[in-house]
Amino acid sequence: MNQLASKYNGDSFKKKMELFLHNIPNCSYIFEVTKMCGFSEFFTIYKDNTLADLHTNLSLQLKSDCIKRLYMIHYKTLERINVPVDKNSTVRDFIVDNNCFRAFYESPTPVVYKLYLEYGTGNEDNDDNDEFNEFG
Repeated sequence: MNQLASKYNGDSFKKKMELFLHNIPNCSYIFEVTKMCGFSEFFTIYKDNTLADLHTNLSLQLKSDCIKRLYMIHYKTLERINVPVDKNSTVRDFIVDNNCFRAFYESPTPVVYKLYLEYGTGNEDNDDNDEFNEFG
Protein backbone atom coordinates (compact mmCIF):
# COMPACT_ATOMS: atom_id res chain seq x y z
CA MET A 1 0.00 0.00 0.00
CA ASN A 2 1.46 3.36 -0.97
CA GLN A 3 1.77 6.25 1.47
CA LEU A 4 -1.26 8.12 0.09
CA ALA A 5 -3.50 5.06 0.26
CA SER A 6 -2.47 4.31 3.84
CA LYS A 7 -3.48 7.87 4.78
CA TYR A 8 -7.08 6.99 3.82
CA ASN A 9 -7.52 3.84 5.85
CA GLY A 10 -10.73 2.13 6.93
CA ASP A 11 -11.17 4.27 10.05
CA SER A 12 -11.10 7.46 8.00
CA PHE A 13 -13.67 6.05 5.59
CA LYS A 14 -15.87 4.84 8.44
CA LYS A 15 -15.85 8.25 10.15
CA LYS A 16 -16.66 10.07 6.92
CA MET A 17 -19.45 7.64 6.09
CA GLU A 18 -20.95 7.99 9.56
CA LEU A 19 -20.88 11.78 9.23
CA PHE A 20 -22.40 11.59 5.75
CA LEU A 21 -25.24 9.34 6.93
CA HIS A 22 -25.79 11.46 10.03
CA ASN A 23 -26.17 14.62 7.92
CA ILE A 24 -28.56 13.24 5.29
CA PRO A 25 -31.73 14.20 7.23
CA ASN A 26 -30.55 17.81 7.49
CA CYS A 27 -30.94 18.48 3.76
CA SER A 28 -32.62 15.42 2.28
CA TYR A 29 -35.60 13.18 2.79
CA ILE A 30 -35.19 9.44 2.99
CA PHE A 31 -37.90 7.37 1.36
CA GLU A 32 -38.41 3.65 1.34
CA VAL A 33 -39.82 2.99 -2.13
CA THR A 34 -41.84 -0.22 -2.41
CA LYS A 35 -42.61 -1.87 -5.72
CA MET A 36 -45.78 -3.87 -6.42
CA CYS A 37 -43.88 -7.13 -5.91
CA GLY A 38 -43.02 -6.07 -2.35
CA PHE A 39 -39.32 -5.31 -3.02
CA SER A 40 -38.24 -2.03 -1.45
CA GLU A 41 -35.13 0.10 -1.22
CA PHE A 42 -34.09 3.43 0.24
CA PHE A 43 -33.98 6.56 -1.87
CA THR A 44 -32.80 10.05 -0.86
CA ILE A 45 -33.63 13.38 -2.43
CA TYR A 46 -32.92 16.96 -1.43
CA LYS A 47 -35.87 18.54 0.34
CA ASP A 48 -36.05 21.46 -2.09
CA ASN A 49 -35.90 19.38 -5.29
CA THR A 50 -39.10 19.41 -7.29
CA LEU A 51 -41.55 16.55 -7.50
CA ALA A 52 -40.50 16.19 -11.14
CA ASP A 53 -36.91 15.76 -9.90
CA LEU A 54 -38.12 13.07 -7.50
CA HIS A 55 -39.62 11.10 -10.40
CA THR A 56 -36.51 11.60 -12.56
CA ASN A 57 -34.01 10.68 -9.84
CA LEU A 58 -36.03 7.66 -8.77
CA SER A 59 -36.13 6.47 -12.39
CA LEU A 60 -32.36 6.83 -12.55
CA GLN A 61 -31.82 4.90 -9.32
CA LEU A 62 -34.16 2.11 -10.40
CA LYS A 63 -32.76 2.12 -13.96
CA SER A 64 -36.26 2.37 -15.39
CA ASP A 65 -38.22 5.14 -17.05
CA CYS A 66 -41.49 3.23 -16.77
CA ILE A 67 -42.93 4.64 -13.55
CA LYS A 68 -46.67 4.34 -14.08
CA ARG A 69 -47.70 5.67 -10.68
CA LEU A 70 -45.93 6.93 -7.58
CA TYR A 71 -48.04 7.35 -4.48
CA MET A 72 -48.06 7.38 -0.72
CA ILE A 73 -50.63 5.96 1.65
CA HIS A 74 -52.13 8.24 4.29
CA TYR A 75 -51.22 6.69 7.62
CA LYS A 76 -54.71 7.24 9.13
CA THR A 77 -57.20 7.03 6.26
CA LEU A 78 -55.18 4.63 4.06
CA GLU A 79 -56.08 6.88 1.11
CA ARG A 80 -53.64 6.65 -1.79
CA ILE A 81 -52.23 10.07 -2.68
CA ASN A 82 -50.47 10.34 -6.03
CA VAL A 83 -47.15 12.14 -6.24
CA PRO A 84 -47.52 14.30 -9.36
CA VAL A 85 -44.74 15.07 -11.82
CA ASP A 86 -44.70 18.76 -10.92
CA LYS A 87 -41.84 21.13 -11.77
CA ASN A 88 -43.24 23.89 -9.53
CA SER A 89 -43.72 22.06 -6.22
CA THR A 90 -40.92 20.87 -4.00
CA VAL A 91 -40.76 17.57 -2.16
CA ARG A 92 -40.85 19.59 1.08
CA ASP A 93 -44.05 21.34 -0.04
CA PHE A 94 -45.68 18.02 -0.89
CA ILE A 95 -44.92 16.55 2.52
CA VAL A 96 -46.02 19.66 4.42
CA ASP A 97 -49.14 20.30 2.30
CA ASN A 98 -50.42 16.74 2.51
CA ASN A 99 -49.73 16.36 6.23
CA CYS A 100 -50.21 12.64 5.94
CA PHE A 101 -46.71 11.21 6.12
CA ARG A 102 -45.34 9.72 9.27
CA ALA A 103 -41.99 8.18 10.01
CA PHE A 104 -42.10 4.51 9.12
CA TYR A 105 -39.42 3.26 11.50
CA GLU A 106 -39.19 3.93 15.24
CA SER A 107 -36.69 6.37 16.74
CA PRO A 108 -33.73 6.68 17.02
CA THR A 109 -33.42 5.85 13.31
CA PRO A 110 -33.58 8.75 10.84
CA VAL A 111 -37.05 9.63 9.57
CA VAL A 112 -37.95 7.43 6.62
CA TYR A 113 -41.16 7.97 4.65
CA LYS A 114 -42.88 5.32 2.50
CA LEU A 115 -43.66 5.68 -1.19
CA TYR A 116 -45.22 3.06 -3.45
CA LEU A 117 -44.43 2.52 -7.08
CA GLU A 118 -46.21 0.91 -10.00
CA TYR A 119 -44.30 0.15 -13.18
CA GLY A 120 -45.78 0.27 -16.64
CA THR A 121 -45.58 1.92 -20.01
CA GLY A 122 -48.68 4.02 -19.44
CA ASN A 123 -50.59 1.97 -22.04
CA GLU A 124 -52.14 -0.45 -19.57
CA ASP A 125 -55.67 -0.08 -18.24
CA ASN A 126 -55.87 1.21 -14.68
CA ASP A 127 -56.73 -1.60 -12.31
CA ASP A 128 -57.03 -0.53 -8.69
CA ASN A 129 -57.11 -4.15 -7.55
CA ASP A 130 -53.41 -4.65 -8.28
CA GLU A 131 -52.11 -1.94 -5.95
CA PHE A 132 -49.72 -2.97 -3.22
CA ASN A 133 -50.79 -2.06 0.31
CA GLU A 134 -49.02 -3.48 3.33
CA PHE A 135 -51.52 -1.74 5.66
CA GLY A 136 -54.56 -3.73 4.68
